[in-house]
Amino acid sequence: MTAFKITPTNPPAIATGWSVASLGRTSPFVTSTDGTSNPIVWAYGHGTNQRLFGYNGETGAVIFAGGGANDTISGTRTFNTGIAARGRIYVAGDNKVYAFKVPFPALQLSSAVSRKTHGAAGDFDIALPGVECRSGGATNDYTLVFTFSNNLESGNASVTSGTGNVAGTPAILGNTMIVNLTGVANAQTLSVTLSGLTDQFLQTLPDTAVGMSVLIGDVTGNAAVNASDVTAAKVQSGAPVSNANFRSDVDANGAINASDVSTVKLHSGEGI
Repeated sequence: MTAFKITPTNPPAIATGWSVASLGRTSPFVTSTDGTSNPIVWAYGHGTNQRLFGYNGETGAVIFAGGGANDTISGTRTFNTGIAARGRIYVAGDNKVYAFKVPFPALQLSSAVSRKTHGAAGDFDIALPGVECRSGGATNDYTLVFTFSNNLESGNASVTSGTGNVAGTPAILGNTMIVNLTGVANAQTLSVTLSGLTDQFLQTLPDTAVGMSVLIGDVTGNAAVNASDVTAAKVQSGAPVSNANFRSDVDANGAINASDVSTVKLHSGEGI
């Protein structure tokens, strides 16, 4: 079996990429991990070599060498090809369909953060569960970003305790779900429950609640706004916003200044 490649020349040309010995006559097919990356070329031998083989699409190196004693395929026909769908490879034989399961990781919630854009300084995240100390603006808006072990196909979110609402439909981008909240009250802990989570392999995740405490001005993240928070904001006043001090930019506008110090003083004495 030979793989050809198109060279990045002008004009493009076709050249041999790699060749491997492959017994039998069946049509190869290609899969990838995400539709574009890590191509794997699959072929199975008709006749004496009744096994499925997988090769690195870039180099031809063997990835799957036919399996064990019970992984033979009988009754296949010349030039048959396999079908890849939902984490399995299907090969048709006489009066039988063989299914090979491709290993994949279990669906898990890997991380949850509250994300805000601090002007030109960029995005900064507070890990959840944790204390979100930044202002939500005029309509008390926050953005939560959930990252999973696999790409998602579907999912939803709702506020199940505390004061706040999910704004619009959560956005699913690969292995992340972005949930926008609005009307989030200060000095509280709310819970956002993720539901209907299904990944690219049709695995599901039980309803999962994630907590977020909101306390504007709690620069130190200790669930109380007091003199130590005022001092922390004053020390960083005038400094560029960075991963080390973004909590002092409580107005989340990309600058730490007297306005942030005033906001912290305004909320001094509040707690969760």
